Amino acid sequence: MLRKICPSVFLLCLASITTGSADQFLVGGSDHPWVESGTTPGGVIDFVEDINTVIEEEQVLFPVETDERNWIVPVRVDPDVNISIGLLDRGGKIDINLSDNQKDEDELAGVINGDHRVALDRKPVDGRALVNNGIILSIDLGARFGVNRIVFYPRMTPQFPFGNDFMRSYALFISEDEEPNLASPDFSESDNQDTTVVVEIDAQFVRSLALKSTLNAGFEIDEFEIYGTGFVPEASYESLPLFLDDPSVWGQIRWLEAIAGDPRDSSIEVRVRSGSDDTPDSFFRQIKVGGVVTGRSENDADGNPLTQASYERLLREDESVFKQTDLQNWGQWQLVSNGQTLELPAPRQYLQFRIDFANATLNSARALAELEFDFASPPVDRLIAEVQPSVATISEPTTFTFVARIDNGSGRPGFRRFDMETPARV
Repeated sequence: MLRKICPSVFLLCLASITTGSADQFLVGGSDHPWVESGTTPGGVIDFVEDINTVIEEEQVLFPVETDERNWIVPVRVDPDVNISIGLLDRGGKIDINLSDNQKDEDELAGVINGDHRVALDRKPVDGRALVNNGIILSIDLGARFGVNRIVFYPRMTPQFPFGNDFMRSYALFISEDEEPNLASPDFSESDNQDTTVVVEIDAQFVRSLALKSTLNAGFEIDEFEIYGTGFVPEASYESLPLFLDDPSVWGQIRWLEAIAGDPRDSSIEVRVRSGSDDTPDSFFRQIKVGGVVTGRSENDADGNPLTQASYERLLREDESVFKQTDLQNWGQWQLVSNGQTLELPAPRQYLQFRIDFANATLNSARALAELEFDFASPPVDRLIAEVQPSVATISEPTTFTFVARIDNGSGRPGFRRFDMETPARV
């Protein structure tokens, strides 16, 4: 029986670093601070200089023995801060079940921005008849938060004295998902007498809410405020493609962690990839004709090339856009552990990492500081090897000839020896 051992010609990966020969790239220090070195998809990462200042009832939540500074941590909700404000910036949405020509986008935005001059106005004016029974205001927070209180009310200022135009009958729906289940309300009131409605719930993770009017009477909503507590359950930090002066090979990656609450209730996952240019992803927009996808384009509707920023903007606007890794110039994401030697395509001149935080409870979280990796210029440009024969008979002794050729036209320092691994003992 013949068995193919390996290709007859292959390129040996020059990916290991000799002890003492590596440089270090540190993110989270003065040269490459967190806020300048990456983005926070969903906008729910806090940059904390001193982790010992994260306290509750005078108790430090992240007990650490190190004095290292500049940490990143999932947002911990301030119970006095309205979560609704800023939801559009972090990818959230607000909508109402009306046709496009009946919607007023400024009114919808005015419900969640703290501007008491603008409200969602469903009052009958000048004989205008409005059907309000069944009107649903839907809110997607853009991420899950620990929520324990919902407040809504009409305008009550000297300029807009509409305190009597509150919603008199309603149903409230709450969900961890992007859209709540409208089959059964979580809270309802058919005879509301309160100008300012305050609904208190057990603290829980919430992503979306819907407020349904269950009476035809006119009303307005000045602000729909949401308050909460605890750490958000998911958060991410994604670095920019980090540029190295020379195509490099990789060594170890490492970071510091601090833990709040039960360690079993939180986790951190770090992924890395390497590339040869500063654009790891390609962005596309689906082209539709009559609702049917007919192709894709790397440009927006105006003919401008899609970028990370325009892709994220179109995504928030519910446009049909997607991204793909540029596999010609970049490798796929690889999950790594703390202290691991990186096994990425090399030599490459760019490295990118992504940190995903996950918390199972409101009081558990992890913080991360000083993510650092080793890198070095390879000793030669390439090492090309050939093995003959490439096919051998199983269980019969076979003599293999191994020949290696060094390609070092750029004049790198070279090496005295190299190690070769085989899948079986030879």
